[in-house]
Amino acid sequence: MPSWGEIGNEITAAGTQSGDKQAAFDVVRKAKLAQLANVTGRPTIVYVSDFTNQSKSTIASQVGLSAGIDLTDKDAFQQTLDGMAGNAVDVVVHSPGGSAEAAESLVVMLRNKFTDVRFFVPSVAKSAATMFVLSGDRIVMDAGAELGPTDPQWIFSRNGQVVVAPLQSIRDEFLQIQDELKKDPSKLPAFIPIIQQFGPSLLVECDKRIELTRRHVAEWLERYMFAGTHDAAAKAKDISEWLADDKNFLTHARRIGMTELRQHGLIVDDLDDNPELADAVRSVYYAIRLTFLGTGALKIIENSQGQGMAISVAQVQMPTNQQPLAPPGSPVAPAPVQALAGNRAERRRVEKQQKKGAR
Repeated sequence: MPSWGEIGNEITAAGTQSGDKQAAFDVVRKAKLAQLANVTGRPTIVYVSDFTNQSKSTIASQVGLSAGIDLTDKDAFQQTLDGMAGNAVDVVVHSPGGSAEAAESLVVMLRNKFTDVRFFVPSVAKSAATMFVLSGDRIVMDAGAELGPTDPQWIFSRNGQVVVAPLQSIRDEFLQIQDELKKDPSKLPAFIPIIQQFGPSLLVECDKRIELTRRHVAEWLERYMFAGTHDAAAKAKDISEWLADDKNFLTHARRIGMTELRQHGLIVDDLDDNPELADAVRSVYYAIRLTFLGTGALKIIENSQGQGMAISVAQVQMPTNQQPLAPPGSPVAPAPVQALAGNRAERRRVEKQQKKGAR
């Protein structure tokens, strides 16, 4: 079984041999991805992000970039798909989630090209990334990997603080207030500060977004994973409602592991049942994580043929104050994966500015 240290030693050796220690991250990662495709006999795509790195996320957000799934991923995903042949593909996903609408776009692009899609989850695929994974014919993960609830969240400001709340909980709060006021209208003054935080159309918007999430998951499960089974529609509906109900999990960050997924009828293979495959998948994952640790890469979308694009915060001039460098949503051209690493001087400049910005 490969280890972080062994993959790290390979990167060090490749850097020493080539004289470019930063580019060695790309060389080793690409080699591991090609090796995985050789083991499976299927082309492979990785869709991964460094979402646990708060420094990168902060820098990226100042220019409208996100570690999560969003519509800016479409161009990179299309470039990755171009030139890939055959009907079958594997997709390695490591992501916190993001936009359900963007996940739908990626699913459509993937399914327009491939009829047999298998997803590997070496560690984490949450929220909209869980939705993405559920568009596959099957899922491969180990006992430590996890998916997450799909209940949509709402991000808003309260007393100067950013608050993330499940839309279902917001809806339930409104209904609870409504019931309380029916019983005792004199409580209205106490509830006014709560009611005033939300727009008049919020309840309708909550219902729409909850329904959208359920509809996508149910449709994809019925059409792909459960295709050909007599109770496909019923199974798909049950699972979509289970995943979208925040009462089942209490927190949006809750892990849903292989055993629980199987108990609910999802087709999930245990990665550890195939030691050769497990070694290949973990080698790819470790090479990706080491790329994130050693470079400015925020998100990587590439295939086993060496095609792909990436977003790197090293490309963005680091902020020297609290003002955004550009309006949110401003486009920043993704860089070729080969150019991710940059040079040592650039990395030192980024690290120095990160420290300055953290003070």
